Amino acid sequence: MQDLSNRIGMGEAATTLQIFCGTIRMSYFNRDILKWHKKEHITAEFLLCRKRPGAPSAVWLGTRVGNPPAVHKNVYDLSKNAYVLIFHHDTFKESRYNREGSAEDMKKIKQTLQKYRCDRLDINENLTCSSVLKKMDKISTQNFSNNSCLIVFILSHGNVNDTIMAQDGYMYSFHSDIVEQCTSNKTLKNKPKIFVLQACRGDATIVTDATRSLSNKIDIVAFQSSYLGTVSYRDKRKGSFFMQAFLRLLDEHNQQSIININTLLNREFNEEGILQTPTLMTTLQKELIFGKLLRKR
Repeated sequence: MQDLSNRIGMGEAATTLQIFCGTIRMSYFNRDILKWHKKEHITAEFLLCRKRPGAPSAVWLGTRVGNPPAVHKNVYDLSKNAYVLIFHHDTFKESRYNREGSAEDMKKIKQTLQKYRCDRLDINENLTCSSVLKKMDKISTQNFSNNSCLIVFILSHGNVNDTIMAQDGYMYSFHSDIVEQCTSNKTLKNKPKIFVLQACRGDATIVTDATRSLSNKIDIVAFQSSYLGTVSYRDKRKGSFFMQAFLRLLDEHNQQSIININTLLNREFNEEGILQTPTLMTTLQKELIFGKLLRKR
């Protein structure tokens, strides 16, 4: 460091401000210089400051000085990429359960998300129940420090208690096998977790789910294609009514709070005479603006 100070003409009079993760550590400093720098957003490893009057106040050896990014305490920070996890079940052990048209929903998901900052889509096609559980075990311990949020799409048949059919015909639980594994991941704490389910929710019989919850179910928003105990509709050529409309409205209204999408969905379904009622469950603490994930042009 001393050699570098001499090389840039600052000599022994220079002091070093070492900045680690926004915390300033120093042994000697000029209070006026420090006061000025507190007004800036500093992202650098080292800053050299002269004490001698009239000398340049600082020389960067790191990255940059600039204004802090606009972060509102009531809006989720989506400055990092989203992580997108998809479970797509359209071909089953018993072919009578095959879901024709579901490939159109997958195509729409990929097409829509191209505009947004996401890691490579984590697509899981036609997994057995045990394979789904193994995947979610990995998700529960995966490091999401470099992600702003988690988005989970599930496309399959469903039944009461929000159970979902895997390729082998066995059912897994949305709440205990999917949501619980996500909310128990410490690197997803205080980050929004978005769940989008295209699946029926059984018939009119409702059975209480006694599964014990282990983690705090905060910062969740779940969009489901139908009301509890009712069916979802899918066109064999165009895909499901819910997923196609959800993705279109999410993109068209990406500067609104994401929870408004369900209102728009229900209004559209009612106006079109579609006998299906999408539902929303949310424990979000802040506004979630999906458009903040848009790629820069």
